[in-house]
Amino acid sequence: MLACGLSRARGDVELPRPAAENAVEISAGQASRWMQGAYEVWLLSGNCTIKQGTMSTRSRDAVVWVKRSGDFGDRQNLVTAYLEGDVHIDYQRAGFPYQLDDQTWFGEFFSTANIELRTPPPLPEPAKKPAIYDRAEAKRDPRARLAIRRTQFQPFDAGATPAVDPIPVGTRRLRAYPRGNVPVQAQWFPNPATQEWIAVITSGVNLIIDGVGGVGTVDIVADRLVLWTRGSDQPDLTGQALQGEGTPLEVYLEGHVVFRQGDRVIHADRVYYDVNNQTGALLQADLLAPVPSYLGMVRLRSDLIQQTGPDRFYARNTTLTTSRFEEPGYRLQAKDVFFEDNQRPVVSPYTGAPELDPSTGEQAIMHTQTVTSNNNLVYVGPVPVFYWPTFATDLEQPSFFLRKIQYRNDRLFGNQILTRFDLFQLAGAKNKPGGTDWIAGPDWLSRRGFGGGTTLRYNRNDFFGIPGQVTGTID
Repeated sequence: MLACGLSRARGDVELPRPAAENAVEISAGQASRWMQGAYEVWLLSGNCTIKQGTMSTRSRDAVVWVKRSGDFGDRQNLVTAYLEGDVHIDYQRAGFPYQLDDQTWFGEFFSTANIELRTPPPLPEPAKKPAIYDRAEAKRDPRARLAIRRTQFQPFDAGATPAVDPIPVGTRRLRAYPRGNVPVQAQWFPNPATQEWIAVITSGVNLIIDGVGGVGTVDIVADRLVLWTRGSDQPDLTGQALQGEGTPLEVYLEGHVVFRQGDRVIHADRVYYDVNNQTGALLQADLLAPVPSYLGMVRLRSDLIQQTGPDRFYARNTTLTTSRFEEPGYRLQAKDVFFEDNQRPVVSPYTGAPELDPSTGEQAIMHTQTVTSNNNLVYVGPVPVFYWPTFATDLEQPSFFLRKIQYRNDRLFGNQILTRFDLFQLAGAKNKPGGTDWIAGPDWLSRRGFGGGTTLRYNRNDFFGIPGQVTGTID
């Protein structure tokens, strides 16, 4: 057995991933379990073990997030684990056995097979979570994890300090950091005749592009990357030198890609992106963007998403939902979807200074989102309940077409099926009047027959252009 001892600073070293067809087996002496959006959260203690194929881990305590595959989610299960206390890991690299001993470790397991949990009957979510949970959340948060990695690992020159200062207008900066503990190794292939430079990185990379027009910063993480650009000298990936914002720059990425623009996040298997034109193509992609009018995310999942502009996307054979669950109970499936997600920084109306998101400490972003789609089917659970040829909405509402369907029974009206539809969406109104809501629906009552009606509510700061607060209901 070949032992490989690593220092504590490398507690999130990226190990070889076991084959995805192997099941993930998790066990512990004690457990608490609760749901957090699409994830099952398991707080484990006492001889915590995780096994998948030839890899096994053991620790005193652990926090585990389980995201199971489903109709809308990934085609494989995801287990995200934070281990703490006497961590011991057995794994193989290139057929040779290795060991890792540390006090903490953070990593992920992907599986197309089952996720098996063997614990005593789990307790519910604790009213006050222990400190290990806060430490685990800090590791799991993508922005916190990136910040930690940029401090621990220096690109290329171990003595260099990554540049983080603002850059002049009209320039662009490239910064490459390791995705794991292997330093970034870029192979450059120059073409002196055209001054084109091609870089190939296969060790796992986090590429940050500052100075992208209208976006600011693009943050990309991938297992492998190919980059095309131009210049008289070899481009700099340390952030020390700048290039003009008009310099051609294209990237191709593959392998667990995470692509961020503002607070929009895209997960994909493969991505091509033209930085200058802010266009590209994404395969097996899952786009998530916050919706300002309610707590939630709009999630657009498709085999192919094309970015046709800075804030415009086209998706084919797509599922769209605002559900926070992995297997949404309510979703829209469409053949062609055109999605616009306009992002703009939030500034204080009093001082003009940028406002910060209190949860992240970064620049707050406001979204204006619209969707237009064709050949739409609305699903409730696994059952299609409604078809409509066209659809348009500004995503102020977390539902599509059907606001409500309800069954009731009483002695006066008998069995009752009551429905409410969004008439603006049925009419394909992409830009409905602000502060208005218009619903209608047919009802069926077994003792009275069919019925129906419509309700228009408004709450606006003007009435046909006349300033002043107006509110009312037409029923």
